[in-house]
Amino acid sequence: MKSYRPDLASPEEQNAAFCAAMLAAYPHFTPPPKPAPSCPPAPPPPDLQAVAAAKRALDTILSAKAIIASVACIHGVTVEQILSPSRNPVIAHARQHVYYEMIMTGHWSYKQIAVFCGRADHSTPWYGAKAYAEMNGLPAPAVRERKDPASGELAGS
Repeated sequence: MKSYRPDLASPEEQNAAFCAAMLAAYPHFTPPPKPAPSCPPAPPPPDLQAVAAAKRALDTILSAKAIIASVACIHGVTVEQILSPSRNPVIAHARQHVYYEMIMTGHWSYKQIAVFCGRADHSTPWYGAKAYAEMNGLPAPAVRERKDPASGELAGS
């Protein structure tokens, strides 16, 4: 092979000199880009539906705690007292207020409220919300129709 610049010893030096001469002769020429260093593969994009569901669940928990805390302040009791099994009338009335507020937001079923508040079944928050509404002249919480999980239609129709 004929050397472009015999005064340069290594092939790398000869190649660099050739490239410099070509760039001088053709200024509009741009050399091909050098390959990027190998990087680890990018992580997969997050599952946006799962992220949204997790956010809704967290918002639901935080809003339930906010309802309980605000009702506790209104009635002058603690959150722990509201969530306790105490039958003290002041605490029981505050607990009924919590049931009413939680069911009226529409975010939770009676069963979910019972589980969150540490009660045995759905009838406790149902009765408590109803009693609170009657005692305070408020609209009674609506009875929700049960849907068939398989078809999504109202049960019994």
